[in-house]
Amino acid sequence: LSGIIQKSSPIDIDLSGNALTGVLPVSLGAFNALSIDITENLIIGLPSYLCEKENWMEGKVDSFGCDAILCPLGSYNLHGRRLSEDDPCILCETSIYLGSTECLAVPNVTQPPRCMQGAGFGTEDCSFCLSESQCGWCQEVTGIGWCGGVADLACDSDTPP
Repeated sequence: LSGIIQKSSPIDIDLSGNALTGVLPVSLGAFNALSIDITENLIIGLPSYLCEKENWMEGKVDSFGCDAILCPLGSYNLHGRRLSEDDPCILCETSIYLGSTECLAVPNVTQPPRCMQGAGFGTEDCSFCLSESQCGWCQEVTGIGWCGGVADLACDSDTPP
């Protein structure tokens, strides 16, 4: 995407189901009218700055915020994101990645994601707060899961615990 000069033109990207890991890069914010399908990956963070891009996702970010890009941790949707007023992200405690398209009885944890060094979120011990809008989803990567479950920690700030 770095070779794209016209950053204000509408751009459609489908990266769904590619086992991509980590946090969406803040640099995607350079695009003004991006529609990106990043669902069904191993995404653990969505910078809140991207949720303010009103023209993203064909204007759905203006209506539904971050949910228009990816359903948050602890939820799912058939599409992995909110497409309409009648299509919200649904609570699912076993959903451990953003953009989940199903609610499994047991979390699908094969390998925890690697820390995203340099992305503004990671630290050496893999403790981080994913974004300002998801500060309650403070996670600490362990060998098996994240802090024993979804949303069992709260951040007081964007500073790693």
